[in-house]
Amino acid sequence: MRTSFAMRVTRLPCGRATRCRGLCGQGPSLVDELACNTLRGLGRRGLPCFAVPPAAVSFIGSPNELHEELRRGAERAVRRVHVASLYVGMGEHSGALLQALAAGAGRGREIHLLVDYHRALRRGSDGKAPVDQLAGVVALGRSARVSLYRHPGGPPAALEAVLPREAFEACGVQHAKLCIFDDDVLLTGANLSDDYLTTRQDRGVVLSAVSEPETNLPFLPLPPS
Repeated sequence: MRTSFAMRVTRLPCGRATRCRGLCGQGPSLVDELACNTLRGLGRRGLPCFAVPPAAVSFIGSPNELHEELRRGAERAVRRVHVASLYVGMGEHSGALLQALAAGAGRGREIHLLVDYHRALRRGSDGKAPVDQLAGVVALGRSARVSLYRHPGGPPAALEAVLPREAFEACGVQHAKLCIFDDDVLLTGANLSDDYLTTRQDRGVVLSAVSEPETNLPFLPLPPS
């Protein structure tokens, strides 16, 4: 079961969230002040920053809840599904999520997956790589896209034949992990692999029914058509 919390927020004249009044209506703590100062810094630099009503925030408490949240979002989203992860695993549960995404493509919704280039191409002892099963998403047509992020600061591409993938990953990877299902946003530290969906606990925060202009931020930029 998701856990929610209550927090009161005041605003600057520009409308950005600025000062937390503390959890459960109590006075602001040092953590509250640090968080609010961070928000002010984002605003001053012109970076994406928007307020979310406390009632729209809930927390995922277990790997099973994370799996259920992802499955439900993949099945119910009507307009768009945007997913960013280090990689998509090759197990039963992660494969089922990809199948749920594929089923929705026929309804005309937009699907975009963003994963790390080198991590997706890393092959296991069986010769298989995470990118192999993503080919099925690409085959769904123009409404479905898969983007492989390649860090520009890594070794030259000419060394790929002699260096292991792990060497390139050490220089930088695509590490954002979030999902957007229509107007619901899931922020997590979990990769889309079976261990995170069954036994490995990680963070999970859901922002429910956030208006589309606010979730239309450049988290997952679409490549040129």
